[in-house]
Amino acid sequence: MRKLYLVIPASAVVITTLVVYKLNEPPRSTRRVSVTDQVSQPAPLFQLFDDQSQTVRLARYIGRHKLIVVFFDGRNGPDRSPLLLELKQAYPQLHKAGVIVLAVSEATPYANREGMGRLEERFPFPLLSDPDFRVHDQWQAFDSETGRTRPAIFVVDRSGRIRSRQDVGQSPVKLDDLQRVLLSVP
Repeated sequence: MRKLYLVIPASAVVITTLVVYKLNEPPRSTRRVSVTDQVSQPAPLFQLFDDQSQTVRLARYIGRHKLIVVFFDGRNGPDRSPLLLELKQAYPQLHKAGVIVLAVSEATPYANREGMGRLEERFPFPLLSDPDFRVHDQWQAFDSETGRTRPAIFVVDRSGRIRSRQDVGQSPVKLDDLQRVLLSVP
């Protein structure tokens, strides 16, 4: 009988601890991706406006497609981003492989639309706006010390897990490496 009196308070402490932990744990959509531990980590979900001011949700693609989520420096416009121009050229191959590309920058939908207007041919993938760097920060594609974006490419599998991260900076994209990762991703 005496042991029963100890079990009830101990159970209450365990349950309270678990509830407090779960309440203080950030929701999946606001978790930050750890640079050192990004492989096979769930991709933080987001909802952003595209260049036509339409809402694009990452969750819409999870479970259906392999994804490339590209963070690029949008200050000069998407038409002047070597990263996007290179992905635009590679897009037919990526699309054939069933890959969806989502490009994210700090530029507003209007600025992205203006940049697209300077091109002969539109980008075949959406240009998403993150002017407050919230999504950049979740994916660790923003340097808060300098206040600048970190251009990067993430490969996300169909289950919504990050399988690869390529920090590109000003260097060209390693498309062979990217395609090799995509082939290995379910």
